[in-house]
Amino acid sequence: MLSDKIKKLRQKSNLQQKDLVEYLKVAKSTYSQYESGDRVPSLDIIRRIAEFYNVPTDYLLEHQVVKNKESKHEEMKEVLKRELGPGVEIHFQDASKIDSKKIRAIKAVWDSLKDEDEE
Repeated sequence: MLSDKIKKLRQKSNLQQKDLVEYLKVAKSTYSQYESGDRVPSLDIIRRIAEFYNVPTDYLLEHQVVKNKESKHEEMKEVLKRELGPGVEIHFQDASKIDSKKIRAIKAVWDSLKDEDEE
C-alpha cells in the first residue's frame, strides 16, 4: 500500500514526519494521515514524495494501480450485467486477456450505440 511504502521509506531514511511535513508544506496531521492510510495524497504530493526519496512514482503506486484497475473492471461488469441482463457473465470469463486496442474498439462501438440512443 502507498501508506506503508511512504512510512517505510521515511523510517529507512531515519527521518521524522516533520521532515516531510516541511518539504511537502502540508500539515502534520495531513502527513500523518498519508502514512496511516486515512488519507490519500494528491498526485502532485505523490510525485513530490517520489522526488524526495528518488524513487519512481510507479513504485509508490504499484499496488494501488492494480487495485483500481480491478475495481474499474468489476464496476464495468456490474453496469453491463444491469444493462444486458442475466447470463452476460459468460462474456467476462476471458476479459482479462483482451488487449488495450480491442478495449478501445469495444468502447468506440459502445459509445456509438449510446450516441444513437440519444438521438
